[in-house]
Amino acid sequence: MSQQRITLFFPVLSTKKKTSVTAKCHFLQLPYLFRRRIYYEAGLVSGKTIHMNLWATRGNPKYNEQEFHPYRNSRFAALPLSLFAVCRMVHDETTKIFYGENRFAVSRRAPRGLRILERFSESTLAEIKLLIVWINLESCDSLCCGHRERKCGNGYVHCSHPLSHDEPMSHTSISGQAIISQWQRICVKLSRSVLPGQLKLYIICDCEDLRTAKMIPEPLTTLPILRDAALRLRRDYDEQAQGLAENTVLRLTNWSPKLAPPFRFLDLPKEIQLHILKYTDLVADTEITCNSNQMVYNIACPTGGTAIPSTDPDTALLKCFCYSGHSAFTFRCHHYKRLGFPSAIFLVNRKIRDAATEVFYGSNSFVVSMSSKTSRSIGGDISILPGLKRFPKYAIRFITTLRFEIDPLELRMFGPGAARGEVWLDTVELLSKYGNLAVLNLEIRLAEELYALGRDTQAKANTNYTNRMLDIYQKLVQPVTALLGLRNFFVHLNWGTSCIGSGQALDGREQVERRLEEMVMGEGYDAWGRGKVWRIDLRG
Repeated sequence: MSQQRITLFFPVLSTKKKTSVTAKCHFLQLPYLFRRRIYYEAGLVSGKTIHMNLWATRGNPKYNEQEFHPYRNSRFAALPLSLFAVCRMVHDETTKIFYGENRFAVSRRAPRGLRILERFSESTLAEIKLLIVWINLESCDSLCCGHRERKCGNGYVHCSHPLSHDEPMSHTSISGQAIISQWQRICVKLSRSVLPGQLKLYIICDCEDLRTAKMIPEPLTTLPILRDAALRLRRDYDEQAQGLAENTVLRLTNWSPKLAPPFRFLDLPKEIQLHILKYTDLVADTEITCNSNQMVYNIACPTGGTAIPSTDPDTALLKCFCYSGHSAFTFRCHHYKRLGFPSAIFLVNRKIRDAATEVFYGSNSFVVSMSSKTSRSIGGDISILPGLKRFPKYAIRFITTLRFEIDPLELRMFGPGAARGEVWLDTVELLSKYGNLAVLNLEIRLAEELYALGRDTQAKANTNYTNRMLDIYQKLVQPVTALLGLRNFFVHLNWGTSCIGSGQALDGREQVERRLEEMVMGEGYDAWGRGKVWRIDLRG
């Protein structure tokens, strides 16, 4: 079935023969929903963020040769701009759809800068529903690393375009004063154009100090209520600037916490109580890592710091509003939704505290970095989590997934002539005494110094070293044999370097793992069949 071109719906225009005055446009006789679908099929709504500065210059070699912007070679899809000139009715419909159902980004640094917003008519601005404005961007083109390598909760990355960075904006500089003045004019125009509850506005202006940062939200107070907003005032985290960004967004969106009416939660059966609590912040999105200094709770942000859902090509345009990595605020960032341990749930009353304890320890996966130093609680007992002041013994029975990560320094405690590690022995004893072994999945990951230096092809092990490490492994796992009735037991020995694409273990560590697991679980125990997973799957 062939598809007719959209031009067939319009009167035929010819320079040789004028169109009759009585000619009819059959397209306008179609129902609006049909016309709307045709506009979509013609490509009026791209589904991607449109960079307003660069779309109009996509065919200009002058701008394509510039080195300061990463999107100079981007291929923007052709838009059916000829539709805007058909007639007034089609123009009004296409304008409403184009500006209302696409999302737009404007950058001060790109060609024509923020002047684009100043040149728009108020009627056009009123149609825009989603707008991203980069007033001053100190971050990398593609991600959020900044001029140097940095971390904001979304990973490390090197800057690939150093010349694209803005310097932090200061109100004391001439350029900074000009930018602030222009921003004030734009806000005045937006306040006259934007309809209440329509616009989603996302702004990045990386400032040098708090005083400059305060000058960016100030003109925004004249805007009507926004449908959604996000604001970033500094590339690096600053508590005061972050608080300013948060308060501004809450005020612009007229956000207020929704207080639920009282509910007789404790009258529910306990099984339902526990099921409900699993949907709260008690259950982290990732493993909870415990080391000698702190408990790292829910460090991952599934949204990647973006203020709106995006596809890969759009991520670079949307930039990062990570709540913990920048002086920024967006409702989508999980670092805002789940900022730290949900201690308030434990303070309601004793019954809810007990239920919350069972959910927290029973539904999360704990990763413990073992330390060579003994950590004792106030009562003098060895803590199962070295470095933490106190670990409730009554909660140990709820733990279902526990992984110990033992570094080379800890392994030395089991070497020839060394006393066996006190922390490890006391930890296993504590687990044996208070843990519910029938539901516990226990995993041990060990790191050898030799294999921490490089891949197997670079490491040069010898028979003496192999035998010595095997003896250390057996001494370390031997106390675990006292944990009778474990649900599962897994061992990983530097697994990321122990195999190649063909699947053969270069030094036999897979066989060693099986041997250690059978020491605890019995002969014939199949760890892979019981749920053991690859740390790094190199088997191709």
